[in-house]
Amino acid sequence: MLRTDLILALLALGAATGVTALTLNLYIRWQTLSAHARTVRNRLVRTEAWRAEARRIRAWRQPVADATDAVNDVVQIGASLARVGHGALASVSFGVFNRIPRTRARSQQLQEAHDTLSQSLYRAIETAGEGFTETTRKSLLGEDPVGNE
Repeated sequence: MLRTDLILALLALGAATGVTALTLNLYIRWQTLSAHARTVRNRLVRTEAWRAEARRIRAWRQPVADATDAVNDVVQIGASLARVGHGALASVSFGVFNRIPRTRARSQQLQEAHDTLSQSLYRAIETAGEGFTETTRKSLLGEDPVGNE
C-alpha cells in the first residue's frame, strides 16, 4: 500500500509539473503574442498617421498644381495668339518681297525656312509648357500613395 501511495504521489507530482510547465509555456506564448500585437497596433497607428499627413500635404499642394495647369493654359493661349500674329505679319512681309521679281526666289526660300523654324518654335513652346506642367504636377502630387479613401 505504501508503494502504491508513493507511485500515485509521484504520478500526481508529474502531472502537477506537466500542468505547471504547460501553464508557464502558455503564459510565455501569451506574453510574446501580446508584444507582437502591440507592435502591429503601433505600426497601424503610424501608418494611418502617415496616410493622414499625406492627405493633408496633398490637399495643400493641389491648388498649386491646379494653378500650374492654369499658367500652362495661359502660355498655350499666348503661344497660339503669337503664332497667329506672327504668321500674319510674316505673310504680309514675305508677300511684299514675293511680289518683287528680283527678290521673289530668295524670299520664297527664306519664307519656307522661316515657316519651318516658326512651326518648330511654337511646337517646342507648347510641348515645353505641357512638360513643365506635368513635371510640376508629379513633383507636387506624385503618384497618389493614399488613394481615394
